[in-house]
Amino acid sequence: MRPQIRLIDGLHLTATDKRNLLAVIEFERASPPEVWGTRWLGLPKSQKSYAVLPDPEKPGRYSAVIKTRERNDWGEPRDRKSTVIFVTENVEPLPHPDYQTRDLFAPKPWEIEA
Repeated sequence: MRPQIRLIDGLHLTATDKRNLLAVIEFERASPPEVWGTRWLGLPKSQKSYAVLPDPEKPGRYSAVIKTRERNDWGEPRDRKSTVIFVTENVEPLPHPDYQTRDLFAPKPWEIEA
């Protein structure tokens, strides 16, 4: 099956945005979790850059900030940022540290005797 993105919250994702977001997720897979969502990634001549951060609550759900470089009516450069939340399908989720630390059989904090 093909990797897909389904928009949960936000205005709109174009097909190019979806392809670029999938590429950013794959690029972030090779980097440590501390830098996820802190750097702008995109194609060199593209007007859009993306910062993607996985949701620590649910694997496969991400929030992204899309920065679009444009010019106003007077020709001055300006950045427009929009935030979207999306879910990936048929893509292995980023290995967020919170996903591995959950042990269903570990004692709960209130069950541990002091």
